[in-house]
Amino acid sequence: MIGKWRQRRRDRWFIERRQRETGPFKVGTVDEFVHGPDGMWIAYNSFTGSFVAPLTNERRGTKPTTKGMSHLTLSADGKTLATRGLGRQIMLWDPRSGRLLAELPAQPHEVHRLGLAADGSWIAIGDLDTLRVLELPGHRERFTLKLRGTRFAATEKWPAVPAREHVQIRSTGTGELLHTLVAHTDLVLDCRMSPDRKHLLTLDRGKTLIVWDTAAIVT
Repeated sequence: MIGKWRQRRRDRWFIERRQRETGPFKVGTVDEFVHGPDGMWIAYNSFTGSFVAPLTNERRGTKPTTKGMSHLTLSADGKTLATRGLGRQIMLWDPRSGRLLAELPAQPHEVHRLGLAADGSWIAIGDLDTLRVLELPGHRERFTLKLRGTRFAATEKWPAVPAREHVQIRSTGTGELLHTLVAHTDLVLDCRMSPDRKHLLTLDRGKTLIVWDTAAIVT
């Protein structure tokens, strides 16, 4: 009798485990999510202040608990997650533990976009008309660019920044102009990078989307 009871409990455990592994589950309220090039996937619940791995439902509360963050940006090595706080501060997190790594001084203007080095050694900050690149740690400023619109996308070597009907490719080290992408015929509104960093996507006011091979942009 005891043997049958143990067998039934063991069978039930295997069934429940299989359901957890293959069945759907509810992640909960998610405000933003971000993908890393290595397949890492992080979602953020601003109500509870926790990071969630959607594929496993593993949750990590922020330490200290911080709610209402936005603009998630993940470094390529998956070790640093940058977010914008409720104010103009920028916070750096360990996405695997939820621990706060650093908090940058409050920014002079509202942050529109963030970019991180592959190893988290620098951060690019875009507001309404300025792009700034700071060293991490230490926050030493590499350069500041005054540009029209900073909905940029960044690789390790360069950010792509809208410049009227063109897209400027700038050096992350110095800010100098390396190349200009000429294909749009209307005002470029946004630049995005694919999760694997292999393609740059640019969108203009006329809804034209152009996909660029990042390996061929700067030779």
